[in-house]
Amino acid sequence: TASDKATNDKFGNSVAIDSTGTRVAIGANWAAIGGLTYCGAVYIFVRSGTTWTQEQKIIAADRLSHDQFGRSVSLDSTGTRVAIGAIAATASTSGYTYIWVRSGTTWTQEAKLLPSDRAVNDYIGNYVVISSDGSRVCMSAEGSDPDGVTTAGAVYVFSRSGTTWTQEAKLTALDKGTVDSLGITLSMDSTATRIIAGAINNING
Repeated sequence: TASDKATNDKFGNSVAIDSTGTRVAIGANWAAIGGLTYCGAVYIFVRSGTTWTQEQKIIAADRLSHDQFGRSVSLDSTGTRVAIGAIAATASTSGYTYIWVRSGTTWTQEAKLLPSDRAVNDYIGNYVVISSDGSRVCMSAEGSDPDGVTTAGAVYVFSRSGTTWTQEAKLTALDKGTVDSLGITLSMDSTATRIIAGAINNING
């Protein structure tokens, strides 16, 4: 449980564990921060033996009400990097994905990933996945309208060189249709060479 838990935080709305089973990230995307409602936070817990201890509470420096920071979380295999989705659920925003990196027991923001053609109500970051080695991130944008097809959805892929993240690709379905919501769920293989993306409203499925 969070050290500063409060009603309606939605602690546990998203969770991730590293491959060693020693660190977990837990999203509380409705947490209020400094009076900002539905701002969101992510808690990192670390294990020693069978004891789990809160290592850090992560909040965005540029946080705003309704960001829902922590709507999604994903840890790399070593628990060194965490990708955090913030869908920024207001009428004028598109959503973001943040990367935080650990040095020892301290977590700091490394990057804020913003797709080049983001648009209002894309809901970027509703689902995020970071690769095992922390070098590649894919993020959903199920509210995206690629080629003018309403809410067909898309998936953005970013890759890292050192501490610099660059957009590598925007993935859209060849047979995209209205309200497909491609990217509503995501998964990446261990080598970060294949991605599977769900399209929950696809009329063919």
